[in-house]
Amino acid sequence: RNILKLVLSSPRDVAEERDIVELVAAELNKGVAADYNVLFEVVRWETDAFPGFHKAGPQGLIDPILDIENCDILIGIFWQRFGTPTRDAGSGTEHEFMKAYESWKQKDSPQIMMYFKDAEVRLATAADAEQYRKVHEFREKFPEEGLYWRYGDSRQFERLVRNHLTQFLKHQTPNERVFTKHKGDKTDEYRYIRSYCLKLKERFSTINLFGEGDSADENMGRVMKRMRRVETGFVPLHLQDWHDEIDKCERARLEIADIFFAQDADRLVLVRGLPGSGKTTLLRYLVYHYASMGAEGKECIPVYMRCKDISATDTLEEFVLQQINQESESKLCYEALTGPSYFLEKPMVLLFDGLDEIEDRQTSDNVRQGLVLLKKKYPRCHVIITSRPIKLQREDFPQFRHLDLLRLDADMISEYIKKWFGRDTSKITNLQRALVSRPRIKALAGNPFLLSMICFTYQNGGETELIERRSDLYANCTKYLLQRRYDSSTLMDSEEDYVQLLKILKDISLRFFLWQEADFGIDHVNVIGKRYLTAEVLGKTSDFLDDVQQQTGLLQRAKEGFTFVHRSLWEYFTALALIDKKSDDFVIRHAANPDWEEVVRLYAGLLREDEKVKALVNGLWTINRPLALRVT
Repeated sequence: RNILKLVLSSPRDVAEERDIVELVAAELNKGVAADYNVLFEVVRWETDAFPGFHKAGPQGLIDPILDIENCDILIGIFWQRFGTPTRDAGSGTEHEFMKAYESWKQKDSPQIMMYFKDAEVRLATAADAEQYRKVHEFREKFPEEGLYWRYGDSRQFERLVRNHLTQFLKHQTPNERVFTKHKGDKTDEYRYIRSYCLKLKERFSTINLFGEGDSADENMGRVMKRMRRVETGFVPLHLQDWHDEIDKCERARLEIADIFFAQDADRLVLVRGLPGSGKTTLLRYLVYHYASMGAEGKECIPVYMRCKDISATDTLEEFVLQQINQESESKLCYEALTGPSYFLEKPMVLLFDGLDEIEDRQTSDNVRQGLVLLKKKYPRCHVIITSRPIKLQREDFPQFRHLDLLRLDADMISEYIKKWFGRDTSKITNLQRALVSRPRIKALAGNPFLLSMICFTYQNGGETELIERRSDLYANCTKYLLQRRYDSSTLMDSEEDYVQLLKILKDISLRFFLWQEADFGIDHVNVIGKRYLTAEVLGKTSDFLDDVQQQTGLLQRAKEGFTFVHRSLWEYFTALALIDKKSDDFVIRHAANPDWEEVVRLYAGLLREDEKVKALVNGLWTINRPLALRVT
């Protein structure tokens, strides 16, 4: 394989990004780069240099190791530090950039990829301010022949570097690199598409049901395994066209098959639903069926995307390319899917999950505008979007069909309960009676996520009183899940461990909710949990949470670390953290923010003293009256 030497250059304040480049290069070496018969070799001073002395100073030792004039790519990264001065430049990074730039001017090599982090900076001293001033000055004087890139956080940086290195490979000319090129015919294209669809079908054959960890109860384990299968556990949801406030006309109840799989199905669909109404599960179900169609030879190419992964600098076309790149098993597969015959054409279905979870306002606006442009440029492509109702305006999505997810009706609830409990007719009968006799439980059961929690909690506890209130339902369900970590004979001895676990989950939930980051990065997690854990018993927080993820199912692994299996659980633990902090004023201050509505409602449900409830409702009344009424 042909070696592509990649040199990393940056000050020390972007150590995480330096590690990310190495991880991305290793990932590409196993996939796309291998298809081009190329191997990325990452060179960085901290792993390749050695201690010693040099007349030109430390940089004199580093330069021969990096050998920038003969490398293929230089990746430079700046944030708030400029670096330590050298004899001929303001910092080692500037020195290395200038060597690469002079080499490029002479022989068009190396390719220089410069990245600047746009994130909050903390300048504690005058020296810090001077460092940041130099970074800003360097960017302002960037050579006119060059194009640099900005990024907001490490997650976005990872996506950008992966995409940019892939594009770099694709745009190399044959005389620059000897690539294993292959021009396939239509048969090859169908084979690659089928392979892509088979992979997606397998990935989306299960539902992200909470409680996926191993259970000591064999019967419960069998139930969870059965209900996780998309063909079994998916509730056949109904939808309805949006109602306008002044429009009192009756709307027909619509079937999934008629909306998404009919010959004359709408190409643009926006689905809104309340928390737990089944938006993500619906998209997983659709991806599974679209992928099944593609695997069977029909022209259907689904692309599933989480909206919260879109960055402010991505166009929607770039974002779709990134997702296809991640799901493609080879360069040939990627090229088939992104060729003019298929990319954003009739066979392709784009499924955008969780529009409301985009954190940055500017990014959210860019996506709305991007969808309009996408429709104009690629009128044959199918687009399906899900979102909570907050911040949704019909006029922001012209030409889309606007649909609401409906609550489950009595027959759907009954069918799901029968699937869950199988042949245990006693539990089926008792739970169905409880739904008839207790309106509160019946109201909760109309929500698919809460219905699964009801079944799980009732199976563990055997009492319908455990599921009467939503906050109690969450409390009892999470208690059963968390206690999976302990053998029943040692549960009392593990009480301190159990308490520490709750503290960590609550603290992490609140901190990341304040940042509106649903993926809990491992580095941050380890810092947050350090004060709770005892090294002998629990180890690093990330290891601890990995154990929780495997044994309880409350958490799942994400690219950056961990995330709750459902946003509602994240909101519940955030509300628990606020109860501990006795933070009525804090809660009320956030009441005007739609992202906090579920947290506020769950917080209210956890309050036990009437006076506190009154104070909360009165405070909310001055900020957000509809929310105050819903809380009441």
